[in-house]
Formats: sequence, C-alpha cells, structure tokens
Amino acid sequence: MFSEKRPTMKSEILIAAAISNGYDHDEARDIAHEYSSHMDGYDLAKDLDKNCSWDTSRETVDDLDEVIGEAEDMLKALEYEWADRINIQQPLSDGARITDGIIDGVYEHRAACYKVIKNGETAESNSRLIIKFEDAVLVDQPQLEGATA
Repeated sequence: MFSEKRPTMKSEILIAAAISNGYDHDEARDIAHEYSSHMDGYDLAKDLDKNCSWDTSRETVDDLDEVIGEAEDMLKALEYEWADRINIQQPLSDGARITDGIIDGVYEHRAACYKVIKNGETAESNSRLIIKFEDAVLVDQPQLEGATA
C-alpha cells in the first residue's frame, strides 16, 4: 500500500530502551528475545523467569513496564517520522465501511491510523477501534446513519 512499510517493534528498539533503563547488554538481549506484542511487564517477567532463568520481583515488573513504555514511545516516534517522510495521506474517507466497522476519522495520537466505530455499535458509542491505514479493508460503500462525527 505504501512505498515503505510501517516501522515495527524490533529488537534494536527494545535493546536500546532496556539499556537506557539500566539493564546490561545481555539482559537487554533477553528482554528483546522474550518480548512479544501486547505484553506488559508482568508477562515479560514470567517469560524471563521461565526461559532465561531470571529471578524477578515486583520491582522487576515495574522496571520492565518502563522499558516497554519507552520502547513503545520510540516506535511511535519512528512511525510519525515514517508517515512524514513518505507523506502518507488518508486512503479511505470518513464514513467508509471496513471489515472492522465504520471509519470515524483519523486517530490523532498515532501516525496513519483511523478511529473506527466497531460493528454493531452506533456513532453515539464512546469507544473506537484504532486501525492502521494499511490494515483497513473496504467492504462496501453503504454508510451507517450518523456514523461520521
């Protein structure tokens, strides 16, 4: 869809975040190796205990939450840089129906993402899905009454 793919959470980002939070290079590599998307510090600590013989504590969980947060911030910055560099424009219009629901605008807190009214919900609902531009699949053009803000 775009001339260049969106940045992803790579080992280099996690290693840099871990080192900046006081972990040595070997520990940072363990963190990067065991991390998978949507993990929090607790889940990561459990995997480090099980797979890397770490002896974690509540403090470790808090420290790992900090590492993950910093890595996510670094990724977010890379995504904004990517979107600016290749001049990404909104490919689908507000009100378009995609597989996940109806596009209700561009999400302001993440690069190249839509706010989407989930299937089965109305425009009055307070919740929205956040869908990357490249993951939005147009299904048809009929629009839900009152779906756009």
